[in-house]
Amino acid sequence: QKLYGAFTPRRLSAEELRDTLLTLSGSLNQVIPEGHPFPKGRGFSQHNPFRANYEHTHRSVYLMVQRIQRRPLMALFDGADPNASTGQRRLSNVPTQALYFLNNEFLHTHATGLAKQLAATQDAGARIHRAHTLALGRPATPVELAEAREFITAYTAAADEPKAWAAWCRVLLSSNEFLFVE
Repeated sequence: QKLYGAFTPRRLSAEELRDTLLTLSGSLNQVIPEGHPFPKGRGFSQHNPFRANYEHTHRSVYLMVQRIQRRPLMALFDGADPNASTGQRRLSNVPTQALYFLNNEFLHTHATGLAKQLAATQDAGARIHRAHTLALGRPATPVELAEAREFITAYTAAADEPKAWAAWCRVLLSSNEFLFVE
């Protein structure tokens, strides 16, 4: 029997990141999809390639992958390259990944979904602890609890409470602790 006391932190892959965001927002569709939704007229050629992206809430393993055009999340977070076989993916840490969490509609939608799920809990402290448990796998520390309350109070004064919770969820989901599995 071996006991492990430490684990090298590992960043979530692009597919894991997408699936986790769908799960946290409560929008993950666990039904296996049927086929690809290609349009009826298939007049595609070298000069008129197929370039549509079909969004769905199924697991990332069911995403339609095009060699000519990669999805922004998959390209930015080092998703598999459909043009090459690789035994191991390279990992990058670039500023555009942080900007994705600030500006991308996909993340905003799923952070809002997480905030709506948290709204079922009336107590703000319990909401914060639940969000930390869901996203980070641990309850919030007293310092994090105080900072979250301060953020939500200040944001609510400038906008409204649902927007404040959604913004705080974006902050939580953009943390390194969310992106890395320990």
